[in-house]
Amino acid sequence: MHASFGIDQKASGEECAMHSFDGRRFYWTIEGNDVPNSIKSFLQDKQFSRRSLANLRSSGLVLVNEQQVELSYWLEAGDRLVIALPEVISQSMKPNAGKIEICYEDDYLLVVNKPAGLLTIPSRVENDDSLAQRVLAYYQQIELKSTIHVLTRLDKDTSGLVLIAKERHTQYLLGKASHVRMYYAIVSGRPAEDVFSIEQPIRKCTDSIIKREVHEDGKFARTHVEVVKTNGQYSLVKLDLDTGRTHQIRVHMASIDCPLLGDTLYGGESIFDDDAQMLHAGELRFVHPYSHEEIIITAKYPQKFADVLRAKLYNND
Repeated sequence: MHASFGIDQKASGEECAMHSFDGRRFYWTIEGNDVPNSIKSFLQDKQFSRRSLANLRSSGLVLVNEQQVELSYWLEAGDRLVIALPEVISQSMKPNAGKIEICYEDDYLLVVNKPAGLLTIPSRVENDDSLAQRVLAYYQQIELKSTIHVLTRLDKDTSGLVLIAKERHTQYLLGKASHVRMYYAIVSGRPAEDVFSIEQPIRKCTDSIIKREVHEDGKFARTHVEVVKTNGQYSLVKLDLDTGRTHQIRVHMASIDCPLLGDTLYGGESIFDDDAQMLHAGELRFVHPYSHEEIIITAKYPQKFADVLRAKLYNND
């Protein structure tokens, strides 16, 4: 038997009335196998990080049976433990009420399908609109007081699934776990093999603040590639990554003379005025940090990607 567990955006009833606190509340009903144990040890067993425990001690809230206690408190069977972790809300990020496409949501996390042309998080130069700012506006709409914890960031011109934790502890758990992202890309040419891996180190180019290159002095990077369809001149490929280097797919595919369409930075064929590369994060797999179920989410190709795919690969089918 294990302690029964739950998570609330806000506590309810007497807990809320007695202890006003803006933060995500976790709660457990303690069972026999969980004692004797201090609250600190109990939370360590639940994989709360040292940083979370330090924040909890300094500015969080710990309740046992509706009474505020310290982390050194010893639990007994039947106790109801509630903790509230503080969330530091960014005051500099401005919400943007732009549209978001939610593909999955529960109390702990959110998966959003990001359109191409939208930054995942704001930059110093572009800070009026980004996926994070749109999610922040959504949080305000549902009265969720949390910062934006992005786990799978995408380049501005890459479309597809982005995983976001709704609070810091969930971000920590998901960050420790593995998650698989499957990408789809339309590239020039035909790779020499149908299924293969590219294992080439990547570094920042010495003469550019943006561009990356394959170089022996770079960081280890590995990309797995599968050819889905080809006509010799163009190919649709499916990719997954063992590492997450900046521009990894773009650099690796260019290194085998199969650059992404629209990716003129790496020698790709120009197809639109905005030169957005044909790259879509179409599938995301991860193990849920609390239910431990495998979650599989897919997102169909965006219209521009589908139009290019039809024109380059399916026009004679």
